[in-house]
Amino acid sequence: WNTLPPMPTARREHSSIYHNHHLYVVGGCDGYDIFDRSELNSVEALDMRNLQWNHLPPLPREVCSAHLAIVSDNLFVLGG
Repeated sequence: WNTLPPMPTARREHSSIYHNHHLYVVGGCDGYDIFDRSELNSVEALDMRNLQWNHLPPLPREVCSAHLAIVSDNLFVLGG
């Protein structure tokens, strides 16, 4: 096990997928109280070669507990 740098945006119920030396983290919720939380549209990627986080363009809408797939080097976000 290795300790990785913390994500720039704290979140839970997010989705993640590893592809081409990057760990992608998508959506999720920002609060711990089920009644006081906001869903997120942010996408961040950790480059595993230099352990640097990058902000990617946001999703068109907020998602929580979505499914992710990589097809032809494109990241698809399903559901949420």
